[in-house]
Amino acid sequence: IRARRDLEVRQKSVEAAETLLDHVRAKVAVGTAAEEELVQSESGLAQRKIARIAAQRSLELRDRMLKDLIVRDLAAATARLEPIDNAVLEPTIPPYDEVLWEALAERPELDRARTLVAGAEDRLNQTHNTALPQLDLEASYGVNGLGGSFGESLENGREGDNNAWSIGVVYTKPWPDHDRRGALRQQESALRQQRLQAEQEQRRIILEVGEIYDRLRASADQIEASVAAMTYARKVLENERIRFEVQKATVYDLLLRETDHMEAALSLFQATADFRKNRASLYRVRGALLDRWGIELVTDTPMAYYPEETMPNNADPKP
Repeated sequence: IRARRDLEVRQKSVEAAETLLDHVRAKVAVGTAAEEELVQSESGLAQRKIARIAAQRSLELRDRMLKDLIVRDLAAATARLEPIDNAVLEPTIPPYDEVLWEALAERPELDRARTLVAGAEDRLNQTHNTALPQLDLEASYGVNGLGGSFGESLENGREGDNNAWSIGVVYTKPWPDHDRRGALRQQESALRQQRLQAEQEQRRIILEVGEIYDRLRASADQIEASVAAMTYARKVLENERIRFEVQKATVYDLLLRETDHMEAALSLFQATADFRKNRASLYRVRGALLDRWGIELVTDTPMAYYPEETMPNNADPKP
């Protein structure tokens, strides 16, 4: 979008220089302007045409780069991409606290770090539980029988009142175990390490959010300043044109004011592009970039991919 706006400004600058050149030629023809002013007008037009060619090449390059990202068949992508989004001239910035808390709640890195801490805590608890005393309730039931064979003993047990049962409590206390203690210390160390890494990840995200937020505010301030600069440059240019009509300003003065106005417009477009880029970065650090564009990742449906040389006859190629 910025390259397109750049080309538009360059084109308007060329058109203004052409109009000025025609006007100076007319004045030279009637003897109210010197040949030197005509040369300055022609030089100014040539310089603006060179800048327009560079802007055109820059736009074509960015068009090809964008097609490379989104178009599968570059050979068939001959049409020029037409963006439907416009530049943001009145930027809005969300509160910092809202951005920070959303980032701490949504960033997948922190979610993974919390999961690792929870896993280390579970392993520590399991290791700790193995070193605790154990109290078990045990019960048994059976029958007693006598006989010359196994069959007679079984028959005697079923027919007589020879039930046998028992119930009791078993208390087990592990003896001091250096291996178990070593494992416990190892799990405690692993938990401390995971907690430290989670804290470092959180601090990194806080710093990243702060940096991007400051850049977004700076670009918003730059837009405001550029709008004011462009307004003043336009007024100065209009006044200079009036002075030129009454022969109180030279061609050089007028070309200089047109250059100032053009640079102010380009500065505004650059500030707008910076704001849009920083706003996208802010969505990223908040963990909401996919939600911003309504993108949903589906992972429960696997996609099969076959290289062309190993593709089954009834399978279609997958991108």
